Amino acid sequence: MTSGRSLETARAFAAELAAANPEDSRQLTLHWQDPMAMASKGLELAGLEYMRAVKNREVPPPPIAVMMNMAP
Repeated sequence: MTSGRSLETARAFAAELAAANPEDSRQLTLHWQDPMAMASKGLELAGLEYMRAVKNREVPPPPIAVMMNMAP
């Protein structure tokens, strides 16, 4: 079932709803590091070594982990 809308991202739809219903809207600010900087470190390590480095806080977590409030 479709509502006649074109497909859009969740972020775009949330922004539309926020504009229409500001009293029901909330805002979240995230702080994260550039994933490309982390990727260069990842090229130097094997997969398991990289995951251990994330766990040991030797490299920053990926942005999705920050968004979802994941812990190692």
